[in-house]
Amino acid sequence: MIFMVMAFAFTTYAQVEVLNEDFSGCALPAGWSTDVDYAYGSPGGNVGIATQCSENILFKFVCDIGGGDYPGFPMNGSSSDFDPGCAAVICDDDAGSGFDGIAYIYTPVLDLSAGGDNLHFQYDFNELSSEFRVEAYNGMSWDVLFTMADDNHGVEDIDISTYNNADFQVRFVHDDTGGSWAWGVVIDNVIVTANNGGGGGGAVAECRLDCPGDKVIYMDPGDCCWAAQYQARTEGDCTTHYDTILQGTPAPLEGFVSPYDPSGFVEWDPAATGYTPDFTTEWTTNGPQSTYGPTMIDMSDLPNSIFMECFDDNAACSGNGDQAYWNFTMINFIATSDGALTFDWNYHTEDLDGAYWDDFGYMINGAFVLNDIYDAFGADDQNGTFTIDLSAGDNFAVYVRTLDFYSCGADVTLSNMSFTYPAVTDGIVLAEGPYIGDPICDGETQTVKLHLL
Repeated sequence: MIFMVMAFAFTTYAQVEVLNEDFSGCALPAGWSTDVDYAYGSPGGNVGIATQCSENILFKFVCDIGGGDYPGFPMNGSSSDFDPGCAAVICDDDAGSGFDGIAYIYTPVLDLSAGGDNLHFQYDFNELSSEFRVEAYNGMSWDVLFTMADDNHGVEDIDISTYNNADFQVRFVHDDTGGSWAWGVVIDNVIVTANNGGGGGGAVAECRLDCPGDKVIYMDPGDCCWAAQYQARTEGDCTTHYDTILQGTPAPLEGFVSPYDPSGFVEWDPAATGYTPDFTTEWTTNGPQSTYGPTMIDMSDLPNSIFMECFDDNAACSGNGDQAYWNFTMINFIATSDGALTFDWNYHTEDLDGAYWDDFGYMINGAFVLNDIYDAFGADDQNGTFTIDLSAGDNFAVYVRTLDFYSCGADVTLSNMSFTYPAVTDGIVLAEGPYIGDPICDGETQTVKLHLL
């Protein structure tokens, strides 16, 4: 028996503070920065950082707002709303009439690779033709999280769970919108929480595991919720090493469901585009979206079945008695993953010359080459089961058509469609337990079973 060591590293995520700034140092905090944009005029004004609260300068980190210091403009709330100690202030009025623009205070860059959680801050804003915004950097551009264009004050908590970039940053923005005079904003108690590895359970465990074999590990989630994540690695005498966790073989698709639901496919119009279709896109012809002829495809029983018919010459036929614009009625599917497509089929023709003159088959990967599904020399009524192996990106067009345009045509019903994914046969598979990304929360005990195939 061959043995090897398999190290299970459960990376768990708990909410932790990655930034907590109350400006109690009464100076621009380390890692923070300021900037201005002279968006509405020439550079000018007092745009530096004050060393005393009474200075007529744009940025102030020395005002003890909770202790009663005047920030340079009337506040909407009370100074007692703020804890004693300094706060951050943008005072557009103290910058003077020479400044018409936008003032920014930036937090340090924060690594939110494991996912953000919440942004908390306190503010007091006096509008006077200006706007206060809070914006976040998403790795490529700045998003507006909060906007205030009226006199207001309060405490805000903003969900930042959609951010997971390593260069996340917040900036507090005072925009005087081009006015010669504007007041300003007080900002305090800025807290950013995010997901971070190591919460709850999640200790690294080592075990000996047969090749092949499996191992059951029990995890206690502790005091929080996090997204299930697994890292595993084989070592030792096994000939193949794996460093990823697989979810196992996906369950088959059952019925004509996405991406094999043709109800939303576009209609290919051979009258407009010619008789060679673009097989790289999904389409129907003589389908429900047809504007050039009658509908020859009935999808009313989706996802259970699809009914297709070809050219019908007169009302005596059991079909709709219409003459389709083109003798092909087709549906072109695109495979989005590797697997086997299977469906049952039931074929019927009323052509007096027999089934040969109304064929039922398919084309594959853009080749206008006909492949029969039915028996061209068989009976007028036939049925069977068809299976084809597809790779991701393959196109598969199923059709029924008439060759002689004589009397009645054929129809076919497709049913019991299934798409079966290839079995996962190599690797470390999550055989039992929360799928990757599923929540694990307080009060639960999870059994996680990893199986080495």
